[in-house]
Amino acid sequence: MTTTSILSFDVPCLAAAAGTADAIGTHSYAQGATATGVAGGMAVAFAGFAAVAQNTDATAPQTVTTATAETIGGNIAGSHTNYLTIEFFAGSTPISASISVAVATAHGFESLPAQLSSFDHFSSIGNLTFPGMA
Repeated sequence: MTTTSILSFDVPCLAAAAGTADAIGTHSYAQGATATGVAGGMAVAFAGFAAVAQNTDATAPQTVTTATAETIGGNIAGSHTNYLTIEFFAGSTPISASISVAVATAHGFESLPAQLSSFDHFSSIGNLTFPGMA
């Protein structure tokens, strides 16, 4: 299982990204990455995770991925999240693959809401905790 999370903060924007990838099978692979950047009134968050599993018998392998990206601050924001699962259970060696990608952006100089000064809002993104956060 691969799990990662990251948080960036710079007035007036905040960015967070998190995700997980898990694969169960005779042959399995799970990998993911997160990245955030905040500077000069702009924030970008990215999370990408993939999992692939194959069994050598007729038992169905299992894969699951999640990705979350969020930005707060600025006066123009956008976000996209995509999930894809492909399963080939026909034949003697079934295969399962899952991919999750999330991207969020924000820019402008609108101030962060006061209630976010403690980062409580981001403490459970993707059911993960971030280093240094209660």
